[in-house]
Order: sequence, then C-alpha cells, then structure tokens
Amino acid sequence: SYLAAFVKVDEGMDPTLRSLAIWTVLMLLESGSPELVNLVTWHPSIVKNIEKIAEMGALDEERARHSAYASAAGPRVSRAFEGEMYGDEADNSDEADDDIYNRMESLAQDVVALVHSLEQ
Repeated sequence: SYLAAFVKVDEGMDPTLRSLAIWTVLMLLESGSPELVNLVTWHPSIVKNIEKIAEMGALDEERARHSAYASAAGPRVSRAFEGEMYGDEADNSDEADDDIYNRMESLAQDVVALVHSLEQ
C-alpha cells in the first residue's frame, strides 16, 4: 500500500511526506469507520513502522542522515509543516529541520495511542 511505503523508516524518505502519511493514518483511525480502522490496524507494517517512528531513538540516526543531506547542494525537503517558516530563513534553520521530526514523532505517538485505545 502507498501508506505503508511512506511510513517505512528509511533514509531516503522526505520527512514531510512521512508526516503527511502518518497524519493520513491518524485521520483514517479517527474516522470511526470500522472498515478503514481495520484496513490500517490489520496491515502488517503500517502500525509497526509508526510505532518505530513514535520512539524517539528510532529517528536519531535518520536526523543525522537528513541533516547531512539537507546541508548538501540540491533540492531541500518541503517546508509544508513549518508554519511561518518559509524562504531563506527556513532553509538555513537547524531548528526548522528538528521541528519537522518533532511533529512527525508527535503524530506517530498520537496514532500509537489511538491504536492501543481501539484494541481495548
């Protein structure tokens, strides 16, 4: 599935796209539709990978790789989740890079908490 591919923890995935995928999973779970909830929770890797992302240590290595990638010449990651941080100021901000990971971890933690509450 497309969502499973986007929540896979790997160095090549844009953290903004991963955040969008995690947010999409959260919206599907919050929909309350038994069919949608089952599609997400019964998938062999979606919840498992989001649980990995929710754990702070799971992103430490990826942060280091992303920081090295982001400082190199070439395309930058999207700043869609950066709020007011657009333009040159955002492109040079280590805080902006960390912020996207913090938001991603927070979304992942919300998904994990919701999945656990649905299991009870």
